[in-house]
Amino acid sequence: MEKAQNVWLQLSEQTGRDLTERYRDAASPALPDLGAVGALRRQLVQAELDVRNAIDKHRDEIHSLALREQALDRFIASEDSVALEDIHDMTPFVFEQTVATLMRRDGHHVIRDGGGARDLGADVIAITPDRLRVVFQCKHRQAGVGKVGSPDIQTLNGTARPEHNADIVIAVTNGTFTKPANEFARSHDIHLLDQARLKRWATWGESLLSVLDLAQDKQHDTETG
Repeated sequence: MEKAQNVWLQLSEQTGRDLTERYRDAASPALPDLGAVGALRRQLVQAELDVRNAIDKHRDEIHSLALREQALDRFIASEDSVALEDIHDMTPFVFEQTVATLMRRDGHHVIRDGGGARDLGADVIAITPDRLRVVFQCKHRQAGVGKVGSPDIQTLNGTARPEHNADIVIAVTNGTFTKPANEFARSHDIHLLDQARLKRWATWGESLLSVLDLAQDKQHDTETG
């Protein structure tokens, strides 16, 4: 598109108002170089073809994106979508139940939908269709403000696998995680679901495994298994 604009400006300089003013007072006005004008015109035509080819090349992609946007709008308007603003207003217990509800929405079997004094760090436990055991620790932050630190992730790491036989360990918050928490989780294979990822899961309807980039890992394990 920029190439076409540049060519058009060149044509304007050759044949437009500036050219008329340049020769207005000349005794014998010189004719513009028709060969140069013709070359510029061919460049303009080619630039237009390039633009059309680019549009045709990405037409399917643009159409696909439009369909996805329509599907997203429909989902957000449905009862299955949970707005982040509503999550911010929840109590910690309701937040845990909401996480369990979202797991059911994804097609997983929930065997614990809330924590307590003796939960040993597991607020929600679910089983995937592939029989993988998912253990959540839920950390609600009022109004979505606040960070979850490394000590909470260390506690989860100490119980999720030894006590609950977790295959997938997740800490979820409607706030954010500190840098040390992220570093510890990364080194101990713990998945962190922060406010941004939670919105993709709860509000936009993307599956949890996809949000955590685990869906592709599962497909790879199936193909190589």
